[in-house]
Amino acid sequence: MRQGPLIEKLKSGAFLKDTDLANKTYIRLELDDQVNPLSISLLAKDLPTGSSGSGLTGEAIVENGRVRGTFKMTKPNVLVGKKVSGEITFDVPVVTGDSQPEKLLANTKKLESSGKLLVSTKTLKLDNVVAYEYLSFGMKMTAISFIEKRIDLQKLRAQLAKDGEPSLNGFGSQVKLEIDDEDQITGISVEHQNTSFPILDNIELGDLIIEDGRARGTFKLENKEIDGAKYSIDLTFDVEVLKATTKVKE
Repeated sequence: MRQGPLIEKLKSGAFLKDTDLANKTYIRLELDDQVNPLSISLLAKDLPTGSSGSGLTGEAIVENGRVRGTFKMTKPNVLVGKKVSGEITFDVPVVTGDSQPEKLLANTKKLESSGKLLVSTKTLKLDNVVAYEYLSFGMKMTAISFIEKRIDLQKLRAQLAKDGEPSLNGFGSQVKLEIDDEDQITGISVEHQNTSFPILDNIELGDLIIEDGRARGTFKLENKEIDGAKYSIDLTFDVEVLKATTKVKE
């Protein structure tokens, strides 16, 4: 999770809510000013948010801008017929409105970009990967496209500068991820032969970060059935995010 949006929220006097963690699996612990536990919230795939204000055991210490400790639920909650329990151990800085955002990609190893689109039993390699910024209804978005055929990046940049969003028609099968300014995947589109369709569900799966003009992450989707055919997607990317004023690196 990028700290930038959280710090901006804290500057305005707001605070992080469970709704700000949508599409993430998480355990969220709240402590009072005496470092006693107030509540613990949990969310996992296919489960509604569950919380508990009692039945917590553990201890923590806050000192010099850092919080350290461990807590766990003494008994599970029952959510949609499943027993759910949480345990959290932490030793992290306390983020405030005056904090500087942590750089998540500063020391990460570069990934090799690659893409696979499995249509029924046929696997297509989509190893030509481009990422670019564009505006959608006034909001800054990032598109990451995995393309079957090689694309001329100089022409892509020129089209990006002219039209604000390039057309990638004619480059074979493609998968495109659409990502908002909080690094959440908001849409996926697939083009294969004469078929083009969006994927509007199960798009919370994946792990990605966009920071300082670099997009890095992975995404998988398995056995999505469209018109009788099953589609699976397996993507890895670590690429420069192009802007209209960005000098393209071949």
